[in-house]
Amino acid sequence: MSRYLEELEARGLSLLIYRDGEIVFSSAGGGIKPLLDAIDALGRGGLRGAIVADKIVGRAAALLTVYI
Repeated sequence: MSRYLEELEARGLSLLIYRDGEIVFSSAGGGIKPLLDAIDALGRGGLRGAIVADKIVGRAAALLTVYI
């Protein structure tokens, strides 16, 4: 997991989403907006099987990630 967090930090991003080893979404935005943007871009099932690296995962973001 530290590999993903290191890449998040190196790129100056707040959210990275990987699927099959490829980045499918990234954002430097703040708060929960990047995750909501990812859900819009990838669709409701778009996070299934994905690895989500979030700079600061709060309760709302964690619940959204699990729900979607």
